[in-house]
Amino acid sequence: MRERGIERAAASYVLAGESLDVPVIGRLVDRGLDDELKGTAYAVVDGVDGRTHHIKFPDIDATGDSAPGSVVELRKFDDAQGRRRVALAVRSDLAIEDQVTASGATWLDRQAIARDPVALGQSGFGAEVREALDRRAEQLIEQGLAERQARGVTFSHGLIGTLRRREVEALGERLAAETGQTFNQAAAGEYVAGSYRQRFALASGRFAMIDDGLGFQLVPWTPSLEKQLGRHVSGVARDDGGVDWGFGRNRGIGM
Repeated sequence: MRERGIERAAASYVLAGESLDVPVIGRLVDRGLDDELKGTAYAVVDGVDGRTHHIKFPDIDATGDSAPGSVVELRKFDDAQGRRRVALAVRSDLAIEDQVTASGATWLDRQAIARDPVALGQSGFGAEVREALDRRAEQLIEQGLAERQARGVTFSHGLIGTLRRREVEALGERLAAETGQTFNQAAAGEYVAGSYRQRFALASGRFAMIDDGLGFQLVPWTPSLEKQLGRHVSGVARDDGGVDWGFGRNRGIGM
């Protein structure tokens, strides 16, 4: 960790983080193979609880694909065979420092308005997140999206949607200028169809470019979509902005 400019006391290290029944959320420091013969892997997470977690995984894919500095969370679940599994889920591709001034809806923003935000330690990465939350609030106040009152900072109604829409529209306009295609936005209930061309890591999350040859749409990316890269996909836009994709369903004889 020292080579990445992160200094932590030895007492803050926690081994076998995958076996503990506590949430692990923090900054990804490193990942790699733990045993090349077995194919097992590891990840080091600088936790918001002020501790550094060393976590073991069954394979490298379970450690995710985000870069060091991203915000990740250890997820535990049962697979189709009922076996307990662990994997890292990406909460933000952006480092905390970049989130402070980002134009989109960041992980910091979601924490700021959450009814039950993650518990932050007094030291380590937890302290860094506290400072970043304060600096982010100042940015939003300057933009008229938050207001400082006697009881603290209050954020504008629909903050996340406003920031997400602003960031996605800016990307859509830039891509339209580069490609000469029309940027289309799908309303809830509308059909989304085209070739999955590219994934973008935004402050608001990961988005996929769906190109129908004449125009394109930017929709929230999901892990299942990555297997369809370069292929034609179709689905229906949901109220929450996501898409119910059809490639996971059984196709009838007529198709």
